[in-house]
Amino acid sequence: MKLLKCVILSAITLVFAQQGAKAQFEPQFTQYMFNEMFINPAYAGSREQISATMVYRNQWVGLEGAPKTQTASIHGPLMNKKLGLGLTIMNESIE
Repeated sequence: MKLLKCVILSAITLVFAQQGAKAQFEPQFTQYMFNEMFINPAYAGSREQISATMVYRNQWVGLEGAPKTQTASIHGPLMNKKLGLGLTIMNESIE
């Protein structure tokens, strides 16, 4: 039974891995202290209340191929602070 589950999971992983991916690179954040959850997802729920962050970065203004990055994240504790839940959204474009 475990072998069957492993084969099914591997097949699903291969299907999603075949999706077209274009050039990718890691986004750069100069001030990571404003975006802890993007750097480390385990940060979700670490505060005692709901926390939200939005960051906009426009690098190399005026140059061709300059990247623009926007991120938004929200997270908070659940179940008497025993569990954390968060969501991070990122948009990146090249001008």
